[in-house]
Amino acid sequence: MMNFRFLILGSFAGLTLLPGCRPIESDNPSARQSANKAEPHSKQVRVSFTESIRPILSNHCTICHNSEVLPTRPNFETREGAMKSGMIVPGNPDASRILSLIKEDPAAEKAMPPVSHRLTNDQITLLKTWIEEGADWPGGEAGRVKPAFIPRE
Repeated sequence: MMNFRFLILGSFAGLTLLPGCRPIESDNPSARQSANKAEPHSKQVRVSFTESIRPILSNHCTICHNSEVLPTRPNFETREGAMKSGMIVPGNPDASRILSLIKEDPAAEKAMPPVSHRLTNDQITLLKTWIEEGADWPGGEAGRVKPAFIPRE
């Protein structure tokens, strides 16, 4: 079985490959046959939480947004913390506050992250795509996001 790890965006003329994506599998035999007949560039892929999203959250978000540093603010250590704050709304990137905050002008007061490196356009695209796909985030320890480091004053 082929294992695609890139999201292909664009047309034939300009393709952008994003790491951390994998194909959507189907249990339906007729769907698999149709997918096998399709062109390779049209194969649907899903953004991997473990490979793509967790590293972004760990390196850019949970540094501050965790239960130790900012216990009363949105928390990105768990799915529950991120979802209850409205920062991530599965299936609805327009309602997900995280996207508007990370796209803010770096000089804006609410721009995120304020103390870490800004996200790249590819990272923002991965987050947006992941949210559009339903923000699949495993529960329990498998889905826990540990901060890359905890800032100390």
